Amino acid sequence: MTGTPHERATPGSLEHKVALVVVAGVNAGLAPVLARLAALEAKPSVEYAGVYSDAKHYSEGQLCTRNGGLWLCLRSLTDCVPGSDPAFWKLIVKSGSAI
Repeated sequence: MTGTPHERATPGSLEHKVALVVVAGVNAGLAPVLARLAALEAKPSVEYAGVYSDAKHYSEGQLCTRNGGLWLCLRSLTDCVPGSDPAFWKLIVKSGSAI
């Protein structure tokens, strides 16, 4: 036997109608899960970008080290030093200790 239950059932039969309702229900239930998964996968991933450099562009989700701390970039930027603006950087580790 191949195919899904609604493909194997005789069109118009009770089995076919029930299978169509079940498939529609499953698809409706999966739609929000698939949308949430797509949104999560579209978010930036965390990536270590090395020691902070004024000459480097940082993207959301990148980590860098500066003065012994590990900083997370919250928004894409090019000219904001870690620690100077909490809207752009979040201190993750201070001098080797988790905070």
